Amino acid sequence: MKPFVYLFLISMLGVALAACGEEDEGPSCFTCLYEKRSSGCGSSGFGPWEEGSSTIDFELRDGLTPEGFCREAFPASDLECAGGCCVSFQFRNVRVGPC
Repeated sequence: MKPFVYLFLISMLGVALAACGEEDEGPSCFTCLYEKRSSGCGSSGFGPWEEGSSTIDFELRDGLTPEGFCREAFPASDLECAGGCCVSFQFRNVRVGPC
């Protein structure tokens, strides 16, 4: 029984090593970096600018670059409403960074 276990473990190690040698078509993830600020309820007055980031670890659809994704995900201004309260968000200096 032991030889079978050793053979199984060696074959699994071989599969793992073979997978390590495969080349990727590009980075598997990237980070959107930005500065953001938000208003109070009812879009009244904005707070200070703060640094923010979001790590993206999924495949982009055809024709969309990491830069394009970050610009779409963090537009210059955005509005979110819930429970009768609307809050405005502003983003600036949107850029792409590593994971």
